Amino acid sequence: MMQIKPWSTVDFILMFLMWAVMMVVMMIPSAAPAILKFAVLTRERRRSRETYVPTAVFVLGYVAVWTGYS
Repeated sequence: MMQIKPWSTVDFILMFLMWAVMMVVMMIPSAAPAILKFAVLTRERRRSRETYVPTAVFVLGYVAVWTGYS
């Protein structure tokens, strides 16, 4: 008969990392059009010497929100 044991901290961390990586791999492709549009807008603002937020910050925010949700 299979033995069931309580989750350890390592088990929880590994499960969370697996879930977060799976979420990123599934959600980034669906966000690609928005990310590309944001990159174009950022490039235009940078050329005109206006303030801008780097695209990496936009993507990291997106990933942080979905990781928090997951």
